[in-house]
Amino acid sequence: MTARKARNDNPPSAESKQDTEAYRQRRHPLDGLYFHTFTEDGWLQYQARVIGVDDDYVLAQMFSAIDGSPTQIKPFPKSFLYSDQCKLYGDADVWRDKYLQESRRHMDHIRVSNTFEYSGTTGSEVPVTEHKSPQ
Repeated sequence: MTARKARNDNPPSAESKQDTEAYRQRRHPLDGLYFHTFTEDGWLQYQARVIGVDDDYVLAQMFSAIDGSPTQIKPFPKSFLYSDQCKLYGDADVWRDKYLQESRRHMDHIRVSNTFEYSGTTGSEVPVTEHKSPQ
């Protein structure tokens, strides 16, 4: 039995290297970046990756908060990506780590906000419903 060659075993040709370099020079700096969006209260809202850029908008591949699978493609104004409601990442691993940190922060906040108070002498529990901004 012979071993199968991996797809990337063949070195790229000089022509393909030139094509790749030309593409890199043509593409917009936002192209390929990962990002998170946040609500005005500072909570994580969306996770996505820029897959296309035109004059005023970017197209973003959205990802599920449940399992990370791709969902819809959504346009965002370029100006939004440069706002305080958006954080950009050049590396997918850093982007995933930040998602996990934000998710933990949110869960910790929910845990603290849902502590119980005791009402009077009956001993019945009443959940605290006050949710404060993370800032």
